[in-house]
Amino acid sequence: MKKILIPSLMASAIASVMLSGCMTPPPAPTVDGTKRETVNAPESVESLAMRSQLAEAKQRLRLLETEVKDLKQSYEASVVAYQEAKEASGTQAVKPVNQKAKTVYVSPTPQKLFVVNYPFNRTEFRPNRELHNNLIPSALESDKVEIRGFTDSPKHDPANQKVAMLRANGAKAFLVSKGVPSEKITISFQSHGSFIADSTTVEGRAQNRRVEIEVMD
Repeated sequence: MKKILIPSLMASAIASVMLSGCMTPPPAPTVDGTKRETVNAPESVESLAMRSQLAEAKQRLRLLETEVKDLKQSYEASVVAYQEAKEASGTQAVKPVNQKAKTVYVSPTPQKLFVVNYPFNRTEFRPNRELHNNLIPSALESDKVEIRGFTDSPKHDPANQKVAMLRANGAKAFLVSKGVPSEKITISFQSHGSFIADSTTVEGRAQNRRVEIEVMD
């Protein structure tokens, strides 16, 4: 009977030791605080502020890039529209100059020459007092009157040819209305060339937009 109890008691003791080992909780983890960073430390606050400023700067840069792109597209569209309008009209792309028509009277010579200048793209013959007082008597007494219409265009094109023609015809109609016989008036016109001034400047183009009226005895 004792032999049976001894092994049984030993088994119970071993089981108790094993159970007690399983029931022992694991040791608590050890935290290394050497790499911890205080949230409110000055260095941490400054770093966060710099990151925020950098993010804002990048956002502003993206907005500026978008605005520049939009402006570029708008400009390119304006240039295309301008070129299309220029080609459609067939006129020279020169900024109009607000200039009043003026008359130059050249005398005395066997042939009297009157030069009437025009504002940009205008064809109306508008005589002033000087023109009326000098041109009309000379034309009435002359044997022949030649009228030549010009523009400031550097090249030939139908639109400027029409402008030159209307300027010459307008001057002839004015003389005829003042009693000058139509049969002694001849007209000619050209859309480009025969410049009397530098047509690469505003002042030169203003002088080249003209009608010449030559009165011959």
